[in-house]
Amino acid sequence: MISVVIATINRSNELREISLPSLLGQDIDDFEVIVWDASKDDLSLGVVRDMEPLFREKGVSLTFHRAPRRGSASQRNDAVRSAKGRIVFFMDDDSEVSPDGIRGLSDCFGKYPYAMGAGLVVQEVVDGMNLSEPRSATEKLKDRFYRLAGYKRTRKVHPSGTAKGLWAGPGPAEWLSGCSMAFRRQVFDDIRFNERMETFGPYASGEDIEFSHRVFLKYGEPLRIAEKGMLVHRPSPTQRFRMDESAVATRILNRYLIMKVASARAPVLGRLGFAWFMLRNALVLPLSLGFDPVVKGFKMAIEALLSCPKVRVDDPCNSGGRIRHQALAAVEAAEPQAVPEAFRGQDNAPADDGKTEGLALQRSHSGLQRGAPFPCRGTDARDGGKGSLHHP
Repeated sequence: MISVVIATINRSNELREISLPSLLGQDIDDFEVIVWDASKDDLSLGVVRDMEPLFREKGVSLTFHRAPRRGSASQRNDAVRSAKGRIVFFMDDDSEVSPDGIRGLSDCFGKYPYAMGAGLVVQEVVDGMNLSEPRSATEKLKDRFYRLAGYKRTRKVHPSGTAKGLWAGPGPAEWLSGCSMAFRRQVFDDIRFNERMETFGPYASGEDIEFSHRVFLKYGEPLRIAEKGMLVHRPSPTQRFRMDESAVATRILNRYLIMKVASARAPVLGRLGFAWFMLRNALVLPLSLGFDPVVKGFKMAIEALLSCPKVRVDDPCNSGGRIRHQALAAVEAAEPQAVPEAFRGQDNAPADDGKTEGLALQRSHSGLQRGAPFPCRGTDARDGGKGSLHHP
C-alpha cells in the first residue's frame, strides 16, 4: 500500500478542487490519503469531511490530522508516523495526479527494487500556460537541437546545490520535487526532513532537494522518475512567503544546507559554486528588493551559517529528528494521562521511542490533550460535535 501525505496550510480550495479529486480518480484503490493541516481554521477539515464518504465508497482511507507544528519539513516529519504504507508519497495540495499516477509509482518501485525514492513526471501549469514546454522561439530551437543531438534531460544536483531538470522525463534522478516524491518506508528509520531549513519561516524552501539528494547519496542508488503517470502542479495564488529579509535569509541558508550535502563528492567545487551564488545574489537582489532588506537578510543568514553544525549525509539529527523528538516528549510530559484503548491510533510506523507510539492529540477548550483519531466518519461528542483532531 502507498500512503499519500498532503501537508497543507490555509489551502482548503486547492484540496477541494485539485489534489483530492485527482486522488479520488485513481485507477487503483491500494492507497490511503493523509491530510496534515496546520491551518488555524476548520475549512480544510470541512473539505475532508465532505469528501471522506466518496473515498470510503472507493475503498480508500482519507484521514484528517491537525498538525501541532507549522512548517513544510516538520509537518512531513510528523505525518510519516501516521503512514501505514510501505511507500510514502508526498504531494502538494495544489497538485493533480493523473489517474494512473499512484499505480505508476507502485510499478516503478516494483521494477527497481533497489531504488529508495521515485517521483512522477512533473508539469507546471500557470494560468493555463504549461511552463514545462518551450514557449519562446529560442527555447523551441534549443529543444529541437537537444532532440536531434539525442540529449536527454535528467535531474541532477551540482555540488554547489543547484538542482537541474525539474521537468525531466522518466529515468534515473538525483533529486525529487516536493510536489511529487515517494520513498520506501525504511528511509525514515534513519533520515528526516531538515527542519533547520525552517529557521526563518515555515516554508522550508529546498527541503525536497536536500532530503531526496541525501537519500540518493546515502543508499548509492539512483532515484527514479516513473515511466507511467504524471503530476500537474498548479501553483496556488496563495503565496507561501513574501520577498523580504526573511526570504533572503532563507534563500541563502537553505542553499548552503543543500550545498553541504551535495558537495560531499566535490567539496572545493561546491564551495566555489556557493561563493558565486552569494556574490550573484548580493549584486542582483538589491535591484528588485532594495538595499536594506538584502543587507538584513544576508546578516541573518550569515549568523545562522556560523552556527550550523557539521552535517553527515546519514545523520538523522541533521533532518530535525532531535527537534521532533523533543517536541513530542514535551507534549507527553504536559498531558500524561493514558489514551483509552478504543481510541488508540493504529500507527505502525517506527517511533522515536516506545513512549510516543500511537499517541493522539485533540484540540479542546483546555488546550492540547490526548484524544481519539478522527477518521472523518461523523463527529465526536467530546469536542462539541466538531470531530476529534488526530495527531499521533
